[in-house]
Amino acid sequence: MTNLKGLTYNLEEGKIIKTKLDQKQIIYEKKSEHITIAKIPMPDVREGSVIDFEYEIISDFLFNLQEWYFQKHLPVMYSEYRVAIPECFFYKPATFGYLGLGHETSSLPRTVRLTYIQKAEGVGVTEGRYEHEEKYQDKVSTFYASEVPAFKPERFLRAQKNYLSRIAFELEGTRFPDSGYKAYSSSWKDVLIFCPKGVSMERDK
Repeated sequence: MTNLKGLTYNLEEGKIIKTKLDQKQIIYEKKSEHITIAKIPMPDVREGSVIDFEYEIISDFLFNLQEWYFQKHLPVMYSEYRVAIPECFFYKPATFGYLGLGHETSSLPRTVRLTYIQKAEGVGVTEGRYEHEEKYQDKVSTFYASEVPAFKPERFLRAQKNYLSRIAFELEGTRFPDSGYKAYSSSWKDVLIFCPKGVSMERDK
């Protein structure tokens, strides 16, 4: 998680007062090897405050694209989820809840550095390392919702978070350079292979 920013808005004597989040106050708590929780103490929060925060996630876990909840137990003025996916990956979005989400698409040019490693196996074969750059596009999808009402839990409602308005993604398939399209099913076995053998992918920022 990077580029975490936050603001608290308060109305004082008819004027909007903004208080910026101090990055040093963020508490990171490591839960496991792959999970770290960020606790964000928003400044000057009081009754009637409006909080605004944003962050960016860069992940190599391509089978587990982050889902996003647009609805919370508090009213939300605006919620936006923007995801940039390399063109060689194909995801199917699924929305839950009753909210009608806005949706916009665009593209972003990128460059990937491909590294091929040849191991010395057999007589007369030497090890080799070959690199070249390839240009591609990120498919950018933006989903958003405005003036989202607070979710009101009911006493006999089980698994309440399943009723919150959210979006999730499922990996449908991949198409790597010099390769055909490979479709994936919903089983874990089918989504563990993402890159051709002997090829590492390092994306330029």
